[in-house]
Amino acid sequence: MLRTLATLERHGIILEHRGRQLTLEDFDRFDYILAMDRQNLREIEKRRPKGSRATVALFGDFRQDLRFDRVIADPYYGQDASGFNTAFEQCKDFAAGLIDSIRGKE
Repeated sequence: MLRTLATLERHGIILEHRGRQLTLEDFDRFDYILAMDRQNLREIEKRRPKGSRATVALFGDFRQDLRFDRVIADPYYGQDASGFNTAFEQCKDFAAGLIDSIRGKE
């Protein structure tokens, strides 16, 4: 967690959120449920109730910069902080693409 917080702090972001487990109610509560990798995507799809309203997708499906891989590798398995910075840059790019996608649907 310290490397995550340090990466966010370098980018001027203060984390005020805690992760939690996905619930069945989330599939009707949220418009989007995004997975960071394909294994998580498969697990989310298995849990998805029929007829739920949420769009379930790989976060990387919204990438704008094609130099980025669509999968966000778990940076905790790396030896240094560079993986955390890469994950941050991917998330920033993917989030911009998601916003553009949503704006295009309005």
